[in-house]
Amino acid sequence: MEYEAIRLATFIERPNRFIAICELEGERVTVHVKNTGRGKELFHPAFRSH
Repeated sequence: MEYEAIRLATFIERPNRFIAICELEGERVTVHVKNTGRGKELFHPAFRSH
């Protein structure tokens, strides 16, 4: 599957397995999490994108 308009954001928290709260261009956004698995290795607040 190919995705268009992918943008890098900073993970903040994951309230449940379907959504994540991220910071995108200085704004907090709620995003859909396609992979509902643990994601511990991917969604870790200590690993910031900037």
